[in-house]
Amino acid sequence: WWELQEWLDLLGANVKKSRPSILLSHCWLAYFTLDTDALSMILRALDALDVELEDSLLIAEKHFFASVVAYWEGRNADSRSFGDAAIADDPEETEMVAGESSIHRALAMQIDGETQQALSDLRADIKRAHKDSGLYLTRLLAAMSFVRLLNADLEFAYESARQNIAVAIRANLPYAGMWGKLVCGIASFS
Repeated sequence: WWELQEWLDLLGANVKKSRPSILLSHCWLAYFTLDTDALSMILRALDALDVELEDSLLIAEKHFFASVVAYWEGRNADSRSFGDAAIADDPEETEMVAGESSIHRALAMQIDGETQQALSDLRADIKRAHKDSGLYLTRLLAAMSFVRLLNADLEFAYESARQNIAVAIRANLPYAGMWGKLVCGIASFS
């Protein structure tokens, strides 16, 4: 994300504020640093442009970021609704938005007391996922391990995290593997 920040810093302020795709790139930076205040502010700036997004990926990204903001503000119903819209709008050739949206949707369901439904949905998504979709699969497995960890199902959280690490290694996704190792550590020492 720091490389993206360097590239965006090269752009003028007017360009940054007038192009939806650039504003959404700033949303990714805010997301990866978990700056929900900035994320909310950027989404308001995007709405203020009063342009209709036509690219399905940009629409999916906007819904995803709205889902994240709603989740961290405790508006689980909105988070789930925006997350479902992001997954529906995400083009099939991409995996990041759908995967990240699945994490927040599952976490919101867990908070709402629908843990078993969240896990069932994640298992179904994993079964439907293409086996070469490493990025997407690691996000689904991360969601499963997070939900299980929050539900104090430490053995199952550990197992989901181990599966995540295996997929991350096969797909050469060290960042996803790091999250798997983190959850394994938390589950082992809790």
